[in-house]
Amino acid sequence: MEICNFQIQIFSRNGKNVGNEGDFLIFFIYSSEIIIQNNMLKGDFFSIEQISEKDGETVFLTAMNASHDIYKGHFPGDPICPGVCNIQTIRECAEIKLDKKLRIESIAHCKFAALITPQACPKLLISLHLENKEDGNIMAIAKITSPDESILYLEYKGEYSIEQ
Repeated sequence: MEICNFQIQIFSRNGKNVGNEGDFLIFFIYSSEIIIQNNMLKGDFFSIEQISEKDGETVFLTAMNASHDIYKGHFPGDPICPGVCNIQTIRECAEIKLDKKLRIESIAHCKFAALITPQACPKLLISLHLENKEDGNIMAIAKITSPDESILYLEYKGEYSIEQ
């Protein structure tokens, strides 16, 4: 078991930390100690109801667990899915698709387009396209949407290495 500290900071296009500038409408800075293990969130925070293939992508229909303890602190009475959990969910879906344990090497793009709340969004669609790179790493392009794809919650592009 490995204990890691995560911190996500969103920067504006001019490179300034929007947490200090206040010129960005919605941003997340989330820092907490998280215990990393295989499928940290799957089965407890979210479950997978269906996996399908569509247009070169693997599509996961997931169900959120609205009673998960994380919502007691993020935020009491008005629960919002932490951005770091969205990123971890994408990673776990990629691990399921590849049947390999992955490590996030870099995140080139991560746009939070709308808030995910377990009451308003009890089910989510995660569309995932994976590409093998020449260096052995995996490029992941993903999006999280409503099941009918009418609401985009998150766009993501990141690179993973395969853990040995």
